[in-house]
Amino acid sequence: MKNAIVIFIGSGFGGITRYYLAKLINKINLLDFPLGILSVNIFACFLSGLFAGMLTRNGITDENHLMKLLLVVGFCGGFSTFSGFTDQTIRLLQQNNQTYAIVDVFLSIAICLLVTLGGFAVSKHI
Repeated sequence: MKNAIVIFIGSGFGGITRYYLAKLINKINLLDFPLGILSVNIFACFLSGLFAGMLTRNGITDENHLMKLLLVVGFCGGFSTFSGFTDQTIRLLQQNNQTYAIVDVFLSIAICLLVTLGGFAVSKHI
């Protein structure tokens, strides 16, 4: 039960952060491309790699460790949004904007993988 509460708390903070940060990014976005969800997912993946790397470096390898559940599973899980990404991509397709939909899929997958690895790399130097 303790694990579920820790994940719940982290997810709540992550979800609230995602909502307001994506909203802010979309508000100041000068491009026609929807950057809010993409930017949030990229940042969340970087943090996920950073937190996981820092925890591992500090000897925390147990998947059920409270800090890992709070930061990686909870906060980063609530902060990133695969459902938001897929909804955004489908809306682009429905608007007959196949080019942006393809770019969105490619950038979301490629960049998020790279920044997660980057987070791990940065964690070695902190």
